[in-house]
Amino acid sequence: MVVGSYSALLVLWLILGFGYSVAQTPAGRLLRRSAHPEDRPAIFAAQFALSHACWLICYPWPDTWRPRGHDSRVCFHGNHRAHRAGLGMASMACG
Repeated sequence: MVVGSYSALLVLWLILGFGYSVAQTPAGRLLRRSAHPEDRPAIFAAQFALSHACWLICYPWPDTWRPRGHDSRVCFHGNHRAHRAGLGMASMACG
């Protein structure tokens, strides 16, 4: 088990929620600033489709990827590797 108690789980959940909101709030501002007004619907639609495609892959992945008999730490480390790979691809794409 990654988290030992319910209170620790709530603290972890709060921290992860804060981090997600810090990342997602500026994303809309960045998209709005980087596109012309006539291109904004297409930009937001593309961002929506890409983010939901990533959710579609990453949500069921830990449960289906985990070998039988292993606990959630195996899934955590697999997701961590996927996260690092995504960061690497994003840094290569952005220069």
